[in-house]
Amino acid sequence: MKKNDFKGREVRKVIPLKVKTLVVECPKCGRITESALIKSNKLICPRCGHPIGDPKTSWKEIEVDAIQCDKCGEPVTCLPSNYALNTPFTALCCPRCNDSPDPHCFMAHIVAIHYKGYWRYPQDFFKKDKKNGLLPVKSERDRITLHLLVDLAKIERYWFLYPRKGMSAKILWINGEAVGYYLYNKRVKFKDGFHPTINQIFVRKEHRRKGYATEMIKDLLKQFPDQKIGIESPEPALIALLNKLGLTKEHSRLFFYRDL
Repeated sequence: MKKNDFKGREVRKVIPLKVKTLVVECPKCGRITESALIKSNKLICPRCGHPIGDPKTSWKEIEVDAIQCDKCGEPVTCLPSNYALNTPFTALCCPRCNDSPDPHCFMAHIVAIHYKGYWRYPQDFFKKDKKNGLLPVKSERDRITLHLLVDLAKIERYWFLYPRKGMSAKILWINGEAVGYYLYNKRVKFKDGFHPTINQIFVRKEHRRKGYATEMIKDLLKQFPDQKIGIESPEPALIALLNKLGLTKEHSRLFFYRDL
C-alpha cells in the first residue's frame, strides 16, 4: 500500500494492492462474496439467502483490489462482504481486527473509506487545513469525521450512540485537527415544556486537560441563552466539570435526565 504526500487539505487516496481470492457470485442478487453460508450442503448468499451452489465446486478465483490493514498487516479485499454495516458511508473493515477493548464485544476496525470516488485513509479525516473552533457538521466529509470521532468515543464508552434523528453536532477543530465533538438537540419535550439538550460530549484522549470540554459546554450555553438545558445521562467526570464551573448549583439552568 503506497501513500501519497499528505498536506492536510485533502484526504489521501489509497493505492490498492492486487490479490487473488476465491469467491462465489449469487445468481439472484449478484453479490460477490468470500464468505457464503453453508446450509443443507448448499452455499447460501449472506445478503438475500438464495442458494448459490455446491460448496465444493461453486468457488472461483479472481483478482481483486485489496488494502493492507494498518493494524494486523493483512490485505483486506475490497468486496462488499468486508464493508461496514452501520456507517452512513462506504467503509472497508478488516474481518480479523477488533477495536473493542472488551474481547467479548466486536467493533469493526475501519481500514479505508470510499470518498469522492476513491478509497481514503480514515486518519486523514481528522485533519483539515485552516479549520479552527467549534464548527457545525454540514458536509459529507464532516459527517465522516464525526462518525470516526464517535467510534473513538465508543471504545471508551460503549453506550455512546451515533447521532439520532433531530440531533445536531459540532466538531472542535484546533489548528486543523479534530479534537472532539458534542451532540445536542435544539428541542426536546419534557413535562414542563420544550428544552434544548446536550446528548454527548467527547474529547480525544491525547487532547484532554486543555479546557476543550469546558469550551464546548460554554458554546452550548451561549447558543441557548436564558433557557433551561438538559444533559442526557451525564458521567461522573462531566458532573465534576459542571461542579467546577458552578453550573450545578441551585437555580442553575442545567438539569440532568436519562434517555427519553
